[in-house]
Amino acid sequence: MTTFALVGAGRRMVAYGDEWIPMLRPKVLDHIAEFKKTARKPGSDEPLPVTLFGGELDDVDAYSAAGVDRVLFWVRPQDTAQMIRTVDRIALHLGDRLH
Repeated sequence: MTTFALVGAGRRMVAYGDEWIPMLRPKVLDHIAEFKKTARKPGSDEPLPVTLFGGELDDVDAYSAAGVDRVLFWVRPQDTAQMIRTVDRIALHLGDRLH
């Protein structure tokens, strides 16, 4: 079955999407926490998953507390060696949280 992840919010997102992908911006964690309390697919008690786009490595605990299920980190274009170091740093920082 195909999963639909939508950027945006509101009733249409809940009606048509299977997941919300907000971008990191001021107050987004407040919106995510509220979304996780209320957004349900019809007939389900489970909250819809949230993937935060553009997260910062040092803030993963705050994301988790707000109900974020996954974080997409923006790895800026660099030479290959630097990009590998950046991804390695993310992996080391997250440790057992990676799955």
